[in-house]
Order: sequence, then C-alpha cells, then structure tokens
Amino acid sequence: MENRNTFRPLNQNLITYGDTLTWIKGKHAFRMGGDMVYNQAQDGFALNRGNVRGSITYTGTGLTPFTNFLLGLPGTTVSTVSNPRPAMDVHNWESGFFFQDTWKLTSKLTLNLGLRYELITPFIDKNDLIANFDPNFVDSAGQLGRFVIPSNKTLTYLDSRIVNFGYVLAGNSGLGVGRGVVRTDKNDWSPRVGVAWRIGNRSVIRGGYGIYYPTSGGSGYSRSNRHKPF
Repeated sequence: MENRNTFRPLNQNLITYGDTLTWIKGKHAFRMGGDMVYNQAQDGFALNRGNVRGSITYTGTGLTPFTNFLLGLPGTTVSTVSNPRPAMDVHNWESGFFFQDTWKLTSKLTLNLGLRYELITPFIDKNDLIANFDPNFVDSAGQLGRFVIPSNKTLTYLDSRIVNFGYVLAGNSGLGVGRGVVRTDKNDWSPRVGVAWRIGNRSVIRGGYGIYYPTSGGSGYSRSNRHKPF
C-alpha cells in the first residue's frame, strides 16, 4: 500500500443550508437565493507515509542477518516513530448566491438572464498539516523558493529536509494566505444566458451559455496531502 499506515479513519460530513425566493411580476419571473455548505473530511491515509511503523535493520553477509533476527538478537540499527502524525482532518466553506430573471418577451420567445457568485474557502487542517511552495522567493544567498506553512505546529510533523531548505509562516509570507496556505478566490462570478424559442405547437429551440466553477472537492485535497511533505 505504498508504505502507508494501515489505520485509515475515513469520515466525510457536510452541513448545508439554502433557500430561494420567486417573485412573478408581469412578464418577469424573478428567482433569487443562495446556499452555504460546511465541509469536513478526515482521511487516515495521510498518516506517516514512508517509514510508518519504525524499522529494525540487521547487517552482515549471507544468512547472518536473518539468523540474528530469528534468534531475537538486537538489530544493528533501530528507528521508531515516537510522534505519529495525526490523520488529515480538514474543513472549509462553500457559499453561492444567485439572481435570475425568466423574461417572457413574446408568446414564442423567452429569455433567461442570471448571475451567480460563489465563494469557496481553502481547506484548513485541524493540526495544520498543510504546506505550499513559493517558487518566486529569493533569499539573501540567491536561493530560489521557500515552503509556506500554517504555523509552528506544522514543524513537528514536517520533513527535516524541508525545514532545512527554508520555510516561512503563512502569516509572515506577505502572500495574502492564511492557514489554508492558498489564496481565497474572490472572483467567481458566473453569468448565465438562455433562450427558448417556440416553433409551432410541438417544437422548441433552446440554447444557453454560462460560466461554472468546480467545488473544492475533498478528494483532490486528500490526494495532494498524501504526498510530500505529508
């Protein structure tokens, strides 16, 4: 299982609230409303990748290492996992608000005009098990790049090679990121246009155009979180 910890707590929960209002006036049917979703997900496959249980190494030639192992002799080297990393435990918010007008211009032609705005916040991990990379940073020695982490708590579980490479706390990075270590996209405006044209009594031609944005999909976050540095 790619050197993964065999213990995998897996939970996904969401709380959602939404409502709409319809107002009909003359040739217009206005609809407006919104919804808010709180996502929470836990996935233990982010636990201790690589050397997940510690290891005992026996050295020597031929069957000597295996013989020493069978005899219960001490290993040449022993490593332990003294501070297991917690499972991924993340949450975020997804909010959307819209206004739409169904405008019956004539008995044969109807227009649908709408606008939606969505605000999806980055996932935040309960134990700050998140890291990002800033490739544009240049330190005093001319080295490119640095890691961006949510807080000092992250250092407890971070690979020492990443710490030695260079890091900065999200709040001190000047990048406008928080504990989710990515910027919140506040520009998700979604216009929608539709048309329905009735031909005779049995046929209707319909067309439309719209801009849509994907949700924050916990599975995508989980997959990225299973790899380095976590």
